[in-house]
Amino acid sequence: MTVSSSTARVSYSGNGSTQAFAVSFYFLANSQLLVVLRSSTGIETTQVLGTNYTVTGAGVLTGGTVTMTVAPASGTTLVISRNVPLTQETDLQPNDRLPAETLEQSIDKLTMITQQLDEANDRTLKFPLTDSSSISSILPSSNDRAGKFLKFSTTGSPIADAITTPYVSVKDFGAVGDGTTDDTAAIQLALNTTTAVYVPPGTYKITSTLNVPSNTSLIGAGRGTAKLLHSFNGDMMTLNNYSNISGLWLDGQGATYTGQGVVINNGVGRQNIYSCRITDFNAACLYFYSQGGTQCSVIDLIASQTNGTTGSNNFAIVIQDTGSVESGAFPRKFSHIETNGFCSFSFGSSNNTYVSNSFLADLFYSLNSRATLITNCRIANQAALLIQGNNHTIISCAISPQITIQTTSDNIALQGNSYNNLPIIDNANNNRNLLDSWRLAYTPVISVDPTPQAAGTFVNGKTYEIVVVGSTDFTLIGAASNTVGVQFVATGVGSGSGTAKSILILGGGANPGVISGTYSRSGATTTVAIEFYMGELTNLGTGGIRISLPHAMKNDILFAGGTVYMNIGGTIYEGFVQIPGAGADYIELLRDTSGSVTYNSPALFTWTSASIKSFIRLSLTYPN
Repeated sequence: MTVSSSTARVSYSGNGSTQAFAVSFYFLANSQLLVVLRSSTGIETTQVLGTNYTVTGAGVLTGGTVTMTVAPASGTTLVISRNVPLTQETDLQPNDRLPAETLEQSIDKLTMITQQLDEANDRTLKFPLTDSSSISSILPSSNDRAGKFLKFSTTGSPIADAITTPYVSVKDFGAVGDGTTDDTAAIQLALNTTTAVYVPPGTYKITSTLNVPSNTSLIGAGRGTAKLLHSFNGDMMTLNNYSNISGLWLDGQGATYTGQGVVINNGVGRQNIYSCRITDFNAACLYFYSQGGTQCSVIDLIASQTNGTTGSNNFAIVIQDTGSVESGAFPRKFSHIETNGFCSFSFGSSNNTYVSNSFLADLFYSLNSRATLITNCRIANQAALLIQGNNHTIISCAISPQITIQTTSDNIALQGNSYNNLPIIDNANNNRNLLDSWRLAYTPVISVDPTPQAAGTFVNGKTYEIVVVGSTDFTLIGAASNTVGVQFVATGVGSGSGTAKSILILGGGANPGVISGTYSRSGATTTVAIEFYMGELTNLGTGGIRISLPHAMKNDILFAGGTVYMNIGGTIYEGFVQIPGAGADYIELLRDTSGSVTYNSPALFTWTSASIKSFIRLSLTYPN
């Protein structure tokens, strides 16, 4: 026969049902076909004649059929090619007959071998026809090329060169990534061998601490596909100077094992953690020993402890608290942090920590925390946030918990934020905390000067409280008894050596007296606005009128003042308001330089009618 076609190979896509596949080329024997099944993941398996398939059509010019025992599945590829032995078995005897068929079959076999070699040659690298014939195509010896890459010289000849690619795969060192095989040794060998290690998609079982050496990068295929599975009791990974990890998922496996995720030890710094997921650890996901991680950057991190729900104090990111402030600045930078609504940061003894553009839950400042800056973040979940330590700033954030500033804290700045729970409680009471909040309502307390008045000066109809009985018989002027603390409405001026202090009564009835106030804070100042309406049963007492503030003036400021507007029975009066001294938490109303505003100065405060009410309005800005 003739070999009229140059085809020596066919391929088919499996569909899970087809078993018979046409062989469209001439082949001499069933054994002279090579059948290979390629899986959907690219794994090739040579099929066995008589076990995996049968053949018909050997010696037929138009070809034959390969019938698979099991239909190739969808996604697989079946390749059938000619596989002729490179032998010559025809033996022609001298002076014997020359059978044409025997001769032709030998020539057919040679042609098939030629086609087989040509098909294989088509899959090889070749030099272009126009390349110089002086270019060597000989590879370096096995000793010269072992453990190296194929490279081409400046003239285009093949040479062996050391590894210079950006990354070397952990699979080159024996890692499997099936979630079952222990890949610890293979990954550590890769880290110890080269400075750029790649982790392909897969699940890599880790059974002891991985140490990322200095100046080494461990790069994963992505934090959703390259998973390191924490499978032992102990910390999973340590980072050294200038070491980096990115694109990895460190899975702590919940409460199954103890230990932290990534640990940065004392004295090492300048690490980078980028686009990683460190979750479900039974301790801190990222732990910094004091003075560890200086100048490090953590960007685009998902991290949460397995039992880190709000209020648990199981924080995702922890900086060691040594009981004292870090000596010197150790800046650590965090951006785009997501802790799944679980406890986020414990700042410990940190000094210079920066957090931005993150969704945060519980935060913990210790007495040793210093210089923490949080900006452009959402702070949620925890009911109350206690700020301790000094020199902290929160700016341009949306804040859910109510904030309390600890008594000894200093230089705290909370500015440009929105708040779900006001007011901010500033227990530090110094003039170095800068706090911003929008207008808040509060209920001022209106009273009169509590300085006791002597008997003989009491005003008929005013309310008093006995301070000293002395020789005064208070029962003669309205008191139920001559007892210190008893309140009474004076029915006379009194006599003797006793004293009593005036009491202001707002009063009830159909038209009660009303007082209200609002305030806002901006930096180191508070602005307050107060309105008081006299009721039909209001009794203003006899002393100078005082009104409480939302918080005290700072204790190193001696005086602050403002204006007061009064409508008394339809007549308008203006006066002054002052905070009388450092640390005072009330204001005094002044008529002018002649004295205080009282029940009868600048005019007699009386109830006129529901439509004509006497009132006082004032505003004041003072340092806080």
